[in-house]
Amino acid sequence: MALLAAVLLLIFAPPRAQSVEPTTRLTQLAHRAWRTGDAGLMGTPQALSQTTDGYIWVSTENGLYRFDGMRFTKWTSLPGESLPSISLWHLFGARDGSLYVSTDRGLARIRDGHVYTYPGGPRWPGPFVEDRDGGLWMGISGAHNNPSALCKVGETDLTCFGKNEGFSCVRGAANTTSSDGFLWVGSAEGICRWKPGTRPDTELVPSLSNGRGLSSITSMASTTDGEVWAGLKRSGQGAGLLRRANGHWTCYTAPGIDGRIFSVSALLPDQNGALWIGTADKGLYRIVDGRLDHFGAIDGLSDRNVLSIFEDHERGIWVVTPKGIDHFRDYAVLSFTASEGSLADHANGVATDRRGSVYLGSHTLAELSGKTLIQLRDDKGRLLEDVQFLFTDSRDNLWIGSGDQLFVKRDQRIASAVRGFPAGKGEYVAYITEDHTHDIWASVENLGNHESSLIQIRNYQVINRIGVSAVVGKQVMNALAPNAAGGIWIGASVHGLFSFRNGRFERVVAGGFNDRVENLMEDSDGALWIVTQQGFIRYFEGQARSLTTASGMPCDSGVNIHDDGRGFKWFYLHCGIVRVSDSDLAAWWQNPAEHVHARVFDALEGSRPNLSNGNPAQTPDGKIWSASDYDFQVIDPQHLPFNETPPPVKLERLIVDGNDVSLAQQLKLPMHTRQIELDYAALSYVIPERVHFRYRLVGHDTNWTEVGRRRQAFYNDLKPGPYVFHVTACNNDGVCNWRGTELAFTVPPAWFQTLWFRALAALLFLVIVFFAYVYRLRRFAKTLRQRFDERLQERTRLARDLHDTLLQTIQGSKMVADNAREHLDDSRITGRALDRLSEWLDRASVEGRAALEALRSSSVEANDLVGALHRVADDCISGARIAVSISTVGTIREMHPIARDEVYRIAYEAIRNACAHSGARDLWVELEYKRRFHLTVRDNGRGVDEYVLRSGKSGHFGLAGMRERALFMGGSFNISSSPQSGTVVSVVIPGQAIYRNPSRRLRDWLVEPFQSKADLH
Repeated sequence: MALLAAVLLLIFAPPRAQSVEPTTRLTQLAHRAWRTGDAGLMGTPQALSQTTDGYIWVSTENGLYRFDGMRFTKWTSLPGESLPSISLWHLFGARDGSLYVSTDRGLARIRDGHVYTYPGGPRWPGPFVEDRDGGLWMGISGAHNNPSALCKVGETDLTCFGKNEGFSCVRGAANTTSSDGFLWVGSAEGICRWKPGTRPDTELVPSLSNGRGLSSITSMASTTDGEVWAGLKRSGQGAGLLRRANGHWTCYTAPGIDGRIFSVSALLPDQNGALWIGTADKGLYRIVDGRLDHFGAIDGLSDRNVLSIFEDHERGIWVVTPKGIDHFRDYAVLSFTASEGSLADHANGVATDRRGSVYLGSHTLAELSGKTLIQLRDDKGRLLEDVQFLFTDSRDNLWIGSGDQLFVKRDQRIASAVRGFPAGKGEYVAYITEDHTHDIWASVENLGNHESSLIQIRNYQVINRIGVSAVVGKQVMNALAPNAAGGIWIGASVHGLFSFRNGRFERVVAGGFNDRVENLMEDSDGALWIVTQQGFIRYFEGQARSLTTASGMPCDSGVNIHDDGRGFKWFYLHCGIVRVSDSDLAAWWQNPAEHVHARVFDALEGSRPNLSNGNPAQTPDGKIWSASDYDFQVIDPQHLPFNETPPPVKLERLIVDGNDVSLAQQLKLPMHTRQIELDYAALSYVIPERVHFRYRLVGHDTNWTEVGRRRQAFYNDLKPGPYVFHVTACNNDGVCNWRGTELAFTVPPAWFQTLWFRALAALLFLVIVFFAYVYRLRRFAKTLRQRFDERLQERTRLARDLHDTLLQTIQGSKMVADNAREHLDDSRITGRALDRLSEWLDRASVEGRAALEALRSSSVEANDLVGALHRVADDCISGARIAVSISTVGTIREMHPIARDEVYRIAYEAIRNACAHSGARDLWVELEYKRRFHLTVRDNGRGVDEYVLRSGKSGHFGLAGMRERALFMGGSFNISSSPQSGTVVSVVIPGQAIYRNPSRRLRDWLVEPFQSKADLH
């Protein structure tokens, strides 16, 4: 019983957070073993260490391995560098980030990926220890003929100390440093204590002095309280586990502990003050506060022979054996089985009382009170058997469903039976609850005929037994709960929810639910929680809402529910235990679209939520107990383990088009890179499966990509250019390393992706466009000249017709009139008329001949546009007070006659309008003969109304005619006007379209497109 009490104290004493709890049994810790061959570990492990960057390193007989929490990767050196041997032993991660490696050919150091081998070092150096000032010391355990005790490891050399410095314990196989600054060295000769600069003290170990060199100190350790420990890999009198007390070394003994039984192979004092002991034949032990705990191969340790023990940065404990590597950490949910002192390996129900006692129901009933666990008996001295259900009422009485009996524990005494009970033969108590009038209700099920009954108890006496099957059918009453409106709620195994009130059953369809009910609970608001396989339903004042995965829960399959009265509700599901705050639930109730923040405790944190019929129960200190089919479990919300270490994030591998690429700064990838893969890791070892990542490729991604647990990123659409890959991670408790890590790289362009190639391609494109433009312009000019020639032919035909018809007719009329005037003797009036007729016909003849001459004048080779415009200007001056100036720019070029006439008519109309309507004092006409012909007519008159400019004057077609003529020749027409500056008419026409001999110089062709844009606009 004393041993059982010690076990219980280990289990139930208040724990401390953030490390492996010294008060938790080793069998209650989360344990994982990687055996040789698992996760890439292909060599027999020898030792383990961790460097400041977060990596775990494992030395083996087949080289060095690196572990990132998910896989072991064999370390390879940089080209041209290597370790002295692949047969490795001790490892040590120093404060400066270096990793020191012990090999059968000497000592090597790995720093920033580079290997340095110490010259002249002993074979199998180690173990290593770092002093308070950061100095590194190593033992000489493997050098059989070396007279040194230990060596100080420098940057490039070793400084060894031995017999010449007064050491008697040479070839130190173990070492440590104590809080008072002493270095301790253990060997086959004894233990030496030394401070550099002084002479070492030798402290003899009786078992060594009598052992004739058959054994040696194999390990040493110093705890935070100043105690120094040593171990021999030999058990027996004076051997095993030694502790220094009063300057002497003796075997450690304590109540229940005999240090002589240990064949010590490794020692580790953890940061909580517990001493971990590795043995050569019995596995792992731990001593804390004078109590001993054990974890061996039968408990799952990879082997009973422990080679080394290590504590990482997150305070996880690592154990190395010849067959693998073991890791220990805390669970949030602790299990309580026969291994931890339970009376059975199965659990039916659990209950608590106000005194803090915990009642455990299985094949019997036990009470855990403080440090004591006892089996309970009824008032007749009989053990209770087959305890199926436990319930504590509002008066702190314990109700016990034991087989077909119902017992009650009150006043520290268990009554043999409730009056009016037992139930019938073959019946058992399935559920117990209390209503708001303090009546006790029990559901009783018959295993034979599957009939169900509801029993009402008042003042410890049955007052009512109701047959339920006749009303609700043959189904089990899985759960009972008090109803704030009176009576009770009944959760059935087939047809859902029922209300029993005032002797009447009523089926209740809450939110359309009519299926199996797993459990029921009334909360502090009087709402009913219905636990189902489809989620949790809250039913209140006729409203029902389901809390499911759509609301943020990890799964839907509910088992039970518990209200801790401290602001949280605990939901038991098949996928784990979930804690949700009451404030989150209130927000969800007000807005069903709201997501709750669910803290999940699943199998990775020790949860086994396959609960039995029993409800969770809570002790006054807040611990929540529950019973599963296999064990009892407890969770302490006030002392949950929490990993406060942000995980270091590392890029481990870059694969470009299937080939590994060395990770280096300013990395330049090959041209034509099609696909890249980036492998990354977060070096958190508590629950690596819970580490979450996000990444972003700057230069490609605009937002972060949340990828959960995935540890690879893939890209297959990268364009040439610079990129920066950035990845961050959060550990199992949501503590994040937002800085993460980065990798900058560049994808160089291929020759056809370079800037010069693109510029050349753009230039070539412009040249093609230019020549296409020139070709189009020449085609257009050719077409326009053909149209001009057609019009010229038509005008020549018209001139011929005028000559042959109209002119001849007029001439004949004149001759007739003249002849009549000469021979008629009519009156004077007739004569005067004939005179007038003659005058008119003469004038018509003159005008007709002039018109014919004008038509024919366009067909001559040398046409004078400037002279024609001068004549128009002279006519303008004679009819108005205006000064006209006509000028030319450039060499006057001959135009196609039709084009010349069109330009003439545009200029004629512009000059006539200025003379007739502008009221201007000055008129300027400019003809510019360049690659493009430019006509400008400008005055300083009153201007033209804006509406007339846009739409023209009603009944007049001068502006429209000028625009049509310009567009006909492939040119542009523009007119601007204002009262202050007058009116400007501008016409621009391509020379290719109107000149007789357009320019063919390359320079003109190159300048033409740019002049075109400037002139046209």
